[in-house]
Amino acid sequence: MRPLLTTLAASSSLLWASSASACPACAGRDDGGAVLLVAYAAMVMAPFVAAYIVVRVIKRMTTAEAA
Repeated sequence: MRPLLTTLAASSSLLWASSASACPACAGRDDGGAVLLVAYAAMVMAPFVAAYIVVRVIKRMTTAEAA
């Protein structure tokens, strides 16, 4: 059931590509310049930064438990 739901969600996002690709920084803008580039970079890097923080916290907790 889960693969079917995933496939349907992916298909529906492809049908509405314009709304799926719009982000808060560029929706309705003709040009963004350097600010748009920084906004894109921040949106791309955010999950990696969050994952790094979570990994560091988990490692610190396991080290504290082992001591």
